[in-house]
Amino acid sequence: MTDSVSSRARALRDDRAWASLAHLGGVLGPIPALIVFVVTRQRAGVARKESKEALNWQITAAIGYVSLLVVAGVLSLAMSLVSLGPAASLTLVLPAALYALNVVLSLTASSRVNAGGEYRYPVSVRFLR
Repeated sequence: MTDSVSSRARALRDDRAWASLAHLGGVLGPIPALIVFVVTRQRAGVARKESKEALNWQITAAIGYVSLLVVAGVLSLAMSLVSLGPAASLTLVLPAALYALNVVLSLTASSRVNAGGEYRYPVSVRFLR
């Protein structure tokens, strides 16, 4: 009886650790969340659900980065043509702000999941359902 209880508790801890890792890996980009999702997608539990949530957010953030870098490049080019010089470097603030938001949300999600809760990112496109 105690062996089955302890093995279930260990499995739940492992599941939470994988889920927390999926969110925490978001600081590095979408690859850690993708790896955790692939490893845990056959499981039914917290790790599968949270890795899917983390991957959806990381894909959304990656699309945001690319979009902001394109906009920053166009604005930077336009500002340099108009001779605004130092103002052109301000366009890099947008991608940096998105990265800072990603770090904060990833750390918050990892902490909440590790404590036994769930986390849903406030702005995320649901690519994987």
